[in-house]
Parts: sequence; structure tokens; C-alpha cells
Amino acid sequence: MNELQHYSNEYESTLTLYMFGITSHTPQHLLRNIQNKKKIVRIGACPILKHHLSVRTPTAPFQFCCNQGRARSSSADVVLLLSQRHLQICKRSDSFRRSSLKLRCEAASSGGGDEGSSTSKVGPLSNRSSTRSFVEDSLIAIARTESIHSLGFRPDDAEGDGGRQYERKNGLGIIEFLKGKQLLVTGATGFLAKVLVEKILRVQPDVKQIYLLIQPQGNATADQRLQTKVINSPLFQVLKAQCGGHNTFECFVKKKLTAVSGTISNDDLGMDSNLADELASKVDVIVNAAATTAFDERYDVALNINTLGPQRLLNFAHRCPNLQLFMHVSTAFVNGQRRGPTPEMPFYMNRSIAQEMGLNPPNLNVLSEIALAKTKLQDLEAEVYTGSHIVDPAKEQSVERKMQQLGMERAQMFGWQDTYVFTKAMGEMLLLSSQKNTVPVVIIRPSVVESTLEDPFPGWMEGIRMMDPIVLAYGKGQMTGFIADPQGVLDLIPADFVVNAMVAAMAKHAHGSGMHIYQVASSAVNPLTFTTLSDLAVEYFTKDPMLDKDGNPIKLKRMTFIPNMPLFLVYMFLKYQLPVQLSQFLPWLNNGRLSEKRNQILLKTLEQFNHLATIYKPYTFYRGRFEVGNTEALGQELSAEEGLEFGFNIRSLDWADYLPNVHVPGLRKYVCRGRGSSVLLK
Repeated sequence: MNELQHYSNEYESTLTLYMFGITSHTPQHLLRNIQNKKKIVRIGACPILKHHLSVRTPTAPFQFCCNQGRARSSSADVVLLLSQRHLQICKRSDSFRRSSLKLRCEAASSGGGDEGSSTSKVGPLSNRSSTRSFVEDSLIAIARTESIHSLGFRPDDAEGDGGRQYERKNGLGIIEFLKGKQLLVTGATGFLAKVLVEKILRVQPDVKQIYLLIQPQGNATADQRLQTKVINSPLFQVLKAQCGGHNTFECFVKKKLTAVSGTISNDDLGMDSNLADELASKVDVIVNAAATTAFDERYDVALNINTLGPQRLLNFAHRCPNLQLFMHVSTAFVNGQRRGPTPEMPFYMNRSIAQEMGLNPPNLNVLSEIALAKTKLQDLEAEVYTGSHIVDPAKEQSVERKMQQLGMERAQMFGWQDTYVFTKAMGEMLLLSSQKNTVPVVIIRPSVVESTLEDPFPGWMEGIRMMDPIVLAYGKGQMTGFIADPQGVLDLIPADFVVNAMVAAMAKHAHGSGMHIYQVASSAVNPLTFTTLSDLAVEYFTKDPMLDKDGNPIKLKRMTFIPNMPLFLVYMFLKYQLPVQLSQFLPWLNNGRLSEKRNQILLKTLEQFNHLATIYKPYTFYRGRFEVGNTEALGQELSAEEGLEFGFNIRSLDWADYLPNVHVPGLRKYVCRGRGSSVLLK
């Protein structure tokens, strides 16, 4: 401990910028100790690398450091924690040797792990008089950021199959492709589209223009929503620093970003015809990231946005004379109830999953589904709106509920688990049937998109996503069991991986033809089981517990997985409903208003958790495994430099690092905003 304290004291006056290379073995108390000196800002983290030749190589933070150094100060210092093995790979590369990088580094003595326990120096670059125990097989390298931009790898700098991705010298030319481009992006106020927009602006400030199709809401115009939902987002803090400050940043983004009032829910995209013509004459690339993602959305609403919306946008694309590519963000779960390996194949019109599985469903007809939803809605509304000015709210809610039920019933009849994925699959069908060979169509199918791994900084996310409600409820001690297969796989993917794959696909297929599908998912090549998730969750919340209303740490036991819905309902009854009934029938347990309030909370919690179980059950027992052959082949076409900036090697994801060190802290910081945290998340 004294040696660790010595490190923080020694580096206090040396380090002035960013700390990188944090691994799951790095002592967190040391990081907090150094961070509290206010001289270092921790922005990024490199996971422990199972495949050291992955695109997430140890040099990945260097490009970011270089950008930050230029934005802040050309003499800013960076600290990078790397394994000695990885540093040696860096040192062997020609570009590293050619660079003017001046490196001070110190080998650490091992703490007695698999690598041995001898202390070593790092060749001629070591200029320290002694070494101290720090982290097993790690070292500290302090470098001037202005010398870092020339770092790179050669294919022979490392071993294994992963090296094949560096054999393409010129790469895809992503940076050059984005230069001067004009893009139209829908769903721009959503999570993934914002990460895309930020990435493009940061890596290629010479992009000509990004038009964002934004629907006004209430009194907020499209321009106002652009400012509040996009530009003001914490996601842009790195770009702001890169621009040199708030005023310069505001000028830059207002020059590059243009809000276009409209929506894919309307046949004309909700745009004035003259504006639509002007926009069509300018756009080079269209990206559709708009969707309604509620699993049990009203059938009519989901069909209008997820099924018809992409086709409307593609019809607009056919009016764009300079268009080079149309990209649509779908979901890997359009594969529905398929089991086993699910290839990156298109959905042909009116073919259902139920037919593939050998069942005997009715014939699927997309246009008939749209007509059915319209007719059903008209019939239901006729029962509610009878000419009277007074409408019964209960009847309105009944319309909502019945349209939700209709969507779920139709989806499950045809082999999909819910309305969301069913309507997204039908959207892909319409795209294939409406496509013209003049414009290439790229479909990106991510699985569950979660917080960023590294770019622009670790852990950023927006809103509660997929299993996050369960993770938070578990951390708060509210849910100790959930319906899931312990050996089932939860398919997650960081948002920056998805965005990197998107821009890579843009560069590859622009000016081409045909339809190209990329599934950006982890279940087939790097599966995360619910057992692993549970182990990591209990370990994390034990070390950094959430606090109860009195400020005391919440103690947790390992989560119990319940194999079926009947047992889950029994569990929920015993945990939530029975205490309420006991308090009602046993008066001496009743403490007046406090007890009544507690009962209401318990019943509300019971209702919410039962709903989550119903919605999530198809995913917690999901048997499909999304193949990523196209996606991995795309990644192998990246050059060395592109791999550092645009990498998405799914096999390199280390769940033991990502979940406890990146995702859950990001969830608590950006979604919970630090509520219930035992430490201040900086």
C-alpha cells in the first residue's frame, strides 16, 4: 500500500491529461487515489486482451491521446498501463521506431500470477533507477502526445489468425470517404444515431454536412430538439475538448449539423416538397436509425414506423441523384424464434419464421398485416368515439391495450417473439422488394446495443436498455431472482462497435450495388451467459454497493434464476404479494399510512417485474446464435490505422472488464446520475 501511495505522489506533478489502459486487475483504490489529485482525468479504458492482435490493440488509446493533446496542449502527458508483452509489440513496429516518441517506462514485478514473479526492465528505454511492485505483468509508459500519431502495426508484429486483418495496407479509406460527404440521418435524437454523428464529426471534421431528420414535439421545434437532445448531450464532451472550448464547439456543430423537420411516419417524410427536392439534390448517404423499440408497441404504430418507415425513406433515396449508399439499422433479433446459427441473410417478402420451423401458420402477407391493423384500429375507435365530446379514458386505454395484444399475437403466430422484431423483419422485407440496383442497401443488425466500450469515452449510454432494469433492481436489493436459463446467452454489443461497423460498411459499399447485411452481435463468437452476468454483478455490487435510503450499503446474495413462468409467479407472490396480504389480514403488522404506502410500492413493483418477465422471457431463453461472418470479414479489411480508430473485433470483448468496469459504472453515472452510489462517479 505504501508503494502504491508512492506512485500517486510521484506522478501527481507529472501527469496532466488522460489515464488509459485500465484493466480489471488494476487496483481501483490506486486509480481513485491518483484521480483525486485533480491532475488526471480518466477518460478511457483498454480491456484485457485475449487476442492481442485484435483491433483493440494496446495502441488504441494513442490516437485519442493525440487528438486530445492537440486540442488541449501539445505538451500534455498521458499515462498508459499495458502488459509488457503488448508494449514489446508496439516497440517492434516500424512506425513506432520511426516516430519521435520519447518513452519512459517501468516494468512491474509480478505479484505471483501465471506469468511468474521476476522483476524486469524494459530494455534500453528504462531510465528509472528501481522498480516497484504495481500490477502483475504491467508497466507504466509516459509519452508526449504530439509524437503519438504515427504509431501503427505491421502484420508480422504479432501472432495468430487475428493478424490477417492488418494485411490490407490501404484499408477501406474511411476517413477519406467521409470527407466532403453530405449525410441524412434519421432517429438522430436516439442513442445509436448520436454516437454515429459524434464519431463522424470527431474523426472527420471535413465532412460537409449532416442533415438530421427530427420530428418536432409539443412546443419544441426540430432546431430546439437538435440543441437540447443532441448538441447538449454529454456524449459530445470529447469533441468539445477537441474543438478547444464551448464557443468553438458550438460554431463547429452548428455549421456541420442541420435539423430537418420531418418524420418517417409520414409518406412524404413530413417535409415541404421544395425542401425535400433541395435535400434530395445534396445527399450522398442516407442512414435510417429511426424506430420504435418497445417490444409490445401498438401494432399500428410499430407497422407505421418500423415496417413502412424504411420503405418511405428508400423511396426518397430513389430521388437523390448523387446518392452513394442507403443504410438501415435493424436488429439481429429479426431472426425471431430461429434456433442455432442464424446467418446474415435477407428476409424475402412474405416468408415467415414459423414456416421455416415446419409449423402450419397462415400465409404471411405484409400488406395484409398493415390493412388488418388499420381495420382493427378503426373498429376499436368507433366503439370509443361515438360523437360525444366526452371520451372515457378507460375505453381509450382499452384501445391501446388491444392494439398491443394484436401485435404480440400476430408476431408469435408467424414465428417472432414480439411486435418490435416482427415489424422490423417486415421492414426488411419491404426494403428488399423496393430496392433498385442503382443504390446499394446496407442493413446493420446489432443485437442489444449497450454503453460505449471506449469511444468517445467508456460507459456512455442513454436510457434503460434491455437487461439494465434487472441489473439495477438487483443492485438495489429489490430483485434477487429472475426468469432465465443460467446457461442461456445474453447477446450484448457496445454502441461504439456498432457505429464503427456502420462507417466501415459505408466506405466499403458506396457506389456499389445490391443488398449487404451485417450482424453485429456476440452470441456466436463471444457468448455471455446469464451465470457469468450474475457472477460479475454480485462481485461488482459487493465492492461498490448501492445505498439504501439511510445511506447504508445494500447487501446482496447471488441472483437466483427461475426456469419457468409458473415458478417465477410463485416466487413473486411469496416475495411481494404475500407480505401485502399479511399486512391486511394481520392488523398488528399494520403501521398506518407508512404500511399502506409500503404495500402500494410492493404491488407496483410486483406489476412491473411480472411485466418485465413476460417481455424478456423470449430473450432470457433465446436459442438463436447470430453469425457474424460478414462483419468479421469487414473488420479484416481495415488497415492498421483504421483498426485503431474504427475497430469492432467482437472476439476481443472481455466481459469481465466491460460489465463491471465500464457498463455498470456508466449506467449508474449517466442513467441513474449517481443516485444510490457509494462513491461519486467522476
